[in-house]
Amino acid sequence: MIECPRLLFPFAREIVATVVRDGGFPPLMLDPIDFVSLYRQNMERQAAAQQQQQPS
Repeated sequence: MIECPRLLFPFAREIVATVVRDGGFPPLMLDPIDFVSLYRQNMERQAAAQQQQQPS
């Protein structure tokens, strides 16, 4: 779930920066994204939502 975006994002980030720069626009640098952290946060949110839905 996270390995593909984690590996591809630096390449996509470089492509976007190069295309924008070569197009004559001001540089656009995308901030790095921590996909592992986002995945963990999403899993915790889903687990909390499931616990709230289950009757005690």
